Amino acid sequence: METVLCALLVCASVCVAAGQDPDSYDRSDLSEFRLCGHNKESGSIYIRPSKAAILTFGNPPGSKQPPPGRSIHECVISITTRENFSLSAVVEEMSIAATHNKKTHGWECDGDYLKISTVGTSLFSKLLNIIPGDFFRSKKTDKLCGMRKGKPRFSEVGSNADVFSTIANNMEVMFHQSDSKSSPVDNYFRIVITSFKYVKNAGAFSDACQGMYHCRGSENYCIGKEYVCDTHYNCAGPRGGGDESRCEVPGFTNKIFSTTTTIITSLASIVGAAFLLGCIITLGKKMRSQSSSQSRSVTPRAGRLSEMSDPPLQRQHTLPPYEAVVMADADPSWKSSNPESPGTGELPPKYESLFPDGPPIPTDHTPTAPSIGNNQQEQSPHTASSPGGES
Repeated sequence: METVLCALLVCASVCVAAGQDPDSYDRSDLSEFRLCGHNKESGSIYIRPSKAAILTFGNPPGSKQPPPGRSIHECVISITTRENFSLSAVVEEMSIAATHNKKTHGWECDGDYLKISTVGTSLFSKLLNIIPGDFFRSKKTDKLCGMRKGKPRFSEVGSNADVFSTIANNMEVMFHQSDSKSSPVDNYFRIVITSFKYVKNAGAFSDACQGMYHCRGSENYCIGKEYVCDTHYNCAGPRGGGDESRCEVPGFTNKIFSTTTTIITSLASIVGAAFLLGCIITLGKKMRSQSSSQSRSVTPRAGRLSEMSDPPLQRQHTLPPYEAVVMADADPSWKSSNPESPGTGELPPKYESLFPDGPPIPTDHTPTAPSIGNNQQEQSPHTASSPGGES
């Protein structure tokens, strides 16, 4: 349990240190139930001020997932943000069946297409149509189809258009699939929609964005700093893309992090390192205590070791052979010429040392023991003979 908690704390601190914000984008899919899923024809998305969303449909090219089908024939998504904020859209990727015209270098849609427009529903939006200039009017793109991938062209004109921006606080994304086609087609698109603050007549060195990132192009508008250098284009006006254009320049400092964010990130890194070090020390102490407790339970005490050990083996003496005993008694010189071999042991005492007064006198019930030491010196009186052979 302690290990899991340590891992979670370290992971959280590392994520904060890396500046990752999983809630930077609100992600939606066109086929969701709240949008155009289950044969619905419309849906709505609200984007918070200075925030962004990603709208997708289908599977990207090369995906092994089955096509989403053609149950959606026409879907209109209404996108809004707060008053006094505006909206922009970038078609980052698209794969919708179309024919490429080599003369015009445009796309001719085969029945399926995407269209983005702004609708003046409020009084303020209706007044935009009076003001000269296409940027201020309610407008719409051509039918968008074909292929889009990589860096956008930042064009709002023609069938190759891939960006759209308006100072109104609403826009519509309409996706159409022809009824004449019944078989599934791998139609796919990904659109990044950003809520921005429009700044009128802002100079190149002005601080009109007041802490936000200042997009510079044909118009001036401000986006949240968390969307700078995040691989998605949020400066979507004509000649836009400034939020990602300088990210690959050596020595360029990512503008996502302000001074306060940098301090917080540094503190989070230190806290994460401290948590990691504490976890390592705690685990090390725990492992050492476990190993020492196991060794104490297995190893006996020094005082009991001698009690538990077996007694030392005592030397076992072997008796000498019978011939050695007899010959040593019969001939004293034999012992000197045949010393006993190592390990033979001590010889038993001689007969004379046991019985210095001669052999013991047998009793009536005890048979007479033959004399071993004097059998050659004593003779029976009946067998003794004189030198002449007579008694």
